[in-house]
Parts: sequence; C-alpha cells; structure tokens
Amino acid sequence: MKYFRKRQKPIPDPNFVNWNTIDSQRLIDAFMVIRDTDLMKAFFDDLMTKYELEQCIRRLQAAELILMSAPYEHIISATGLSSKIIARISKQLINKRGGFQEVMQKMHPRGMHYTD
Repeated sequence: MKYFRKRQKPIPDPNFVNWNTIDSQRLIDAFMVIRDTDLMKAFFDDLMTKYELEQCIRRLQAAELILMSAPYEHIISATGLSSKIIARISKQLINKRGGFQEVMQKMHPRGMHYTD
C-alpha cells in the first residue's frame, strides 16, 4: 500500500522579497512605466531617502566592479562601501536570482573590463 503525503507549500526564502503580492507588483509596474530620465530621478527622490539612493548607487557600482574582477581594495576606495558589504554583494552575484548579471549584460552588451 502506498502512502501519499499531502503536498506542502514551499517555505518562502527569507532572503527574498515576496513578489507575489499586489503591492510588490505595483512597485514593479511603477518602474516599468517610467521611460523618462527626469521622471525616474524625481520618482527615486520621492520614493527613497538620499542615503538609500546613495547606497543603491554604490552597490550597483560595486557589482559592476566585482563582475570586472576589480581588486577589493579598489572597490572599497571607489565606492566607500565596507569590505563586508562588498563581500555580500559578491555572494549575491553568485547565489541570488541572476538579476545583477542580466542587468549588467544589458547595460554593457560588449562586456566590461577592469583596467588599473
């Protein structure tokens, strides 16, 4: 006699935002409708604090430098981020959903190269 277990719902990963909500979809929709640079700047200024925006800018810069195989010392001096945050970004580039890599490929279709 076979025993069947009731199929359990997957346990949500606490490291990811739940994108399956109406509110999170609204955030995505808001980004998707913006096609104007000035409107994007105004939206970011309204949505986030200056500190939050600067952190996003620095993290994106760090991701680019990591993908270019820049030395950690250069990334630290260029971004002002701590080595701990840079290590976390590096780990995210490997273990997360691949968003950083795909966006970087779209931003830099010819590739990125680090030069000292």
